[in-house]
Amino acid sequence: MRRAVCVCLLLILSVMLGACAGPASGSGESAVQEQEIGSVPSASQGQLPEEDPVLPQEPEVRPSGAGGSAQPDKPEPEQTNPAASAPVQEPDSGREEEQAASSAEEETDPEEENMQELTLIINGEAVDVVWESNQTVAELLACAREESVVVSTTRYGDFEQVGGLPQSFSRDDVQTTTEPGDIVLYAGNQLVLFYGSNTWSYTMLGHIQGKTQEELADLLGGGSGVVELKYGQA
Repeated sequence: MRRAVCVCLLLILSVMLGACAGPASGSGESAVQEQEIGSVPSASQGQLPEEDPVLPQEPEVRPSGAGGSAQPDKPEPEQTNPAASAPVQEPDSGREEEQAASSAEEETDPEEENMQELTLIINGEAVDVVWESNQTVAELLACAREESVVVSTTRYGDFEQVGGLPQSFSRDDVQTTTEPGDIVLYAGNQLVLFYGSNTWSYTMLGHIQGKTQEELADLLGGGSGVVELKYGQA
């Protein structure tokens, strides 16, 4: 009886030991599997799989013509300045001479040359005058060509003779201090001849040459006079 009880206890103990050994072994295998699974990196843990190596790209070529055959790009030809490579033409000397002669003719105004054909006569005596080259003298010359311009003058201020012209002429008045022998236009229609000096706004016409101040005073210092502007020599 005691022996049978001992056998039953041994059987029960072995069964219990077997039951305990089974779950322990299973839990160990499960832990190993979990450890192996945990060692694999995942996207959720911020680790990415290793990228594939980048292969070198071949140079790009483009088709040439309709056939579609690929040819590499060719460098564009350098641009040249056609004017720099063009031969330099030598100027025509004959043509230059013609142009120079033409420009000289244009610069020489026939009217300016004819201004010296205007003659001034004071009380019957022709005097030598250097006329200005301006519009007023040109207009006086044009009038003298048609008919001599005669002006009756009177002495004024003991330094000039002044008289009215038959018409008004162009004026370019400038504040001027006159000298003995100066001939000016005053107010557009007054002819003034100086044997003294005065400062006023005048248009200069010319200057009497070849006479001293005393000679001019003798010629222009009278109470009145007659001045004539004539085209051509006296």
